[in-house]
Amino acid sequence: MAQQPEQGFGNLSAGDEDSFPAEEHLLHMESPKTVLDEVLTTVRMAAPDLDEEALTSVFADVVDLFKGRYPGFAACDTPYHDIVHTLDTLVAMARLLHGAHLAGQLFSGHDALLGCIAALMHDTGYIQEKSDTRKGTGARYTQEHVTRSAAFARAYLIRNQYSDQDANCCRAAILCTDLALDVNDIDFPDQTARTLGKLLGTADLLGQMAARNYLEKLLLLYRELREGRVDTFSSERDLLEKTREFYRHCKQRMAKQYGGMDAYMNLHFAQRYGLEYDPYVRYAEKNLHYLTKVLTQNGEDYRNFLKRSVKFRTHERF
Repeated sequence: MAQQPEQGFGNLSAGDEDSFPAEEHLLHMESPKTVLDEVLTTVRMAAPDLDEEALTSVFADVVDLFKGRYPGFAACDTPYHDIVHTLDTLVAMARLLHGAHLAGQLFSGHDALLGCIAALMHDTGYIQEKSDTRKGTGARYTQEHVTRSAAFARAYLIRNQYSDQDANCCRAAILCTDLALDVNDIDFPDQTARTLGKLLGTADLLGQMAARNYLEKLLLLYRELREGRVDTFSSERDLLEKTREFYRHCKQRMAKQYGGMDAYMNLHFAQRYGLEYDPYVRYAEKNLHYLTKVLTQNGEDYRNFLKRSVKFRTHERF
């Protein structure tokens, strides 16, 4: 029986907001090849029988999809929900799979493969088909992007000779990333699919909130939400001011809807790197500390203090 994870999303002490962990390279990778190597190495620790060739093939297809090299689809043009976020989510998923394995959760290589495929495809619903000539970006699909992503994943898997069960597993797992959807209302084909879905939901949140340029990308998210006719925020600053509230909501969702599986990160980082803390938690907390500082001290001049960037060589092949 798998060990029940202890609550993993803690708080940092005051005064930590101005520095980042020395292990920054563990979260912020610079190319698809670096990501793929990390994912293959990590997932093998949880499932030695992983079909690496199959995962590499899907990985290549998804990178091509986002870059506009996949037949029938235009390149991704949503600056928040981009290839970097997708790959951040994939790395987080791989690490959670390993942490869950350390807690006693057993995954076959095929289970782990499906979990990674779901992570790779969880935001494909933002990608526009080339036949879609309407004005605007993929952000106009914001409100239905999760169901579109789930449908894309299912169609892709069936087309590539995966079973109906596999396709339904990935579809259900992707639906877990819909923050408005109760996980208990999702029709999972089996318990393993339910676990993979909860891991993916957790990975999606951790991957974006811990990104070094998360705060800068929130400015881009506001543009996406406006185009997608989401009127939750009255202005760009309103979104920033409500980010801490969103963070609390995410912690609650991870604890109640996803079963506290974020704690598996602690097991992964302790076993693989000898760390006594989870870098995802530290980066997410530091982002929030810094945002509060910027908004409090700089009024409407906040943009001048949000200039961090992340180098990512998407042109590199693997």
